[in-house]
Amino acid sequence: MRRSVSVPWILALVASKAGDLATTVVGLTVVDGLSERNPLADMIFHQFGIIGLVTVSTIAVLVVVFVVEWAAGVLERSDETGMGPDTVYLLGYFPLVTVFGGVTVFNVVLLCIHSRP
Repeated sequence: MRRSVSVPWILALVASKAGDLATTVVGLTVVDGLSERNPLADMIFHQFGIIGLVTVSTIAVLVVVFVVEWAAGVLERSDETGMGPDTVYLLGYFPLVTVFGGVTVFNVVLLCIHSRP
């Protein structure tokens, strides 16, 4: 029952990554002059298009969720550190939610600047 604490973190991760992905796709496909700053994502976009970005983003989120949930489960069963699952959720999800959210805001600002007449 305790494991349900991670659901809001997972939803926050998915929402922040979806915002990052959506604003990136709009910037790359609709606005002239914008480019992807992440060299790996840029390569994937140029080779595989939007489907490639969606696929890589989905895999990244799934890997993060798997690793964080696995670590929280280990601590839940045998917590010799005193850290606890809630700390694993915070350390595992918060930095990525913050980064993806920040990238989303940055992308929205760029889209607003470049959409002016």
